This record gives sequence, structure tokens and C-alpha cells, in this order.
Amino acid sequence: MKLEDLNVHPHFRGFRHEALFDNGYGVSVIPEPDGEHYELAVLKHEKRQKVNLTYDTVVTDDVIRYCTVNAVDTLIDRIRNLPASSVPITNERKTEEVRQHRLAAEGSLTTKSLT
Repeated sequence: MKLEDLNVHPHFRGFRHEALFDNGYGVSVIPEPDGEHYELAVLKHEKRQKVNLTYDTVVTDDVIRYCTVNAVDTLIDRIRNLPASSVPITNERKTEEVRQHRLAAEGSLTTKSLT
């Protein structure tokens, strides 16, 4: 799935792309003020209801700012493929996994090294 495949909704920055996945996660993507990059947030939902931002995944512990389209596409696939229920992880391990996912999204790390 790519950015262009997401549902589009009005937003104060012009538009917001959103998708909810079967694993209980989703994404919300809005344009950055520079008009060339995007901000991506991970969503958590219960049966496509009670949709909220989540800051507790191995992909990120915050919103991810100034993403290129390619980085957004990579992150969408990673979020879509997260396990539905994750094993609790330590803050140290989470911090390292978040760093690796960000580097991979920017093309600095291979997907194989994340497994």
C-alpha cells in the first residue's frame, strides 16, 4: 500500500491521508508546511472504532516528521505488517528498534537487519 492509496479527508493543512488496517493499527499522513514532505502518525483502533494516535509501537514512539513519499510508503507497509498484539518490550530495546525503523524508512538500513 502506498500514500496514494490512502483515503483522503479535509484537514486544516489542506488534506489528510488515512487508512486503518486489520491488525488494529492505522496511519494518518498530513503534508508538512514546506509542501514537499509529510508527517506520519501511527493510529490504534478497535474494530475500526475508537481511533487514537499511539506512541507505543516499534515503528515509532512519536509522530514522524519531514518524511519523503518513499519513506511514507515504507512506513505504511511496516505499520500494516505489525503484529496485532505485541510482546511488551523494554524502553532500551524499543528505542533501538525505533531508530532502526527510522533509518530503514530513509533507506539507510536494509529490512533484513530489522528482523
